[in-house]
Amino acid sequence: MTNEGLEETFYAGLARRFAECRTLLHHSDCDGSIPWRKCRALADRMERLLPTLGQYDTATINWIKGLRLAYLLKQSVTFG
Repeated sequence: MTNEGLEETFYAGLARRFAECRTLLHHSDCDGSIPWRKCRALADRMERLLPTLGQYDTATINWIKGLRLAYLLKQSVTFG
């Protein structure tokens, strides 16, 4: 396999591994939203990442709880 092929395989693997996080990374933080249907998967993924983040704060945990609540209430998370 060429270096280019290895690189494509590597990035495709990352994309699959962090697919839920794309929702967070690709939203507009000043006037965007996260659809309620994506909130549970994003909360689950963020929760699994917590131990790898080292010292995380209460705000991160509250964010995860808020995503879960948004999913239960079927309300999108909006910014702005």
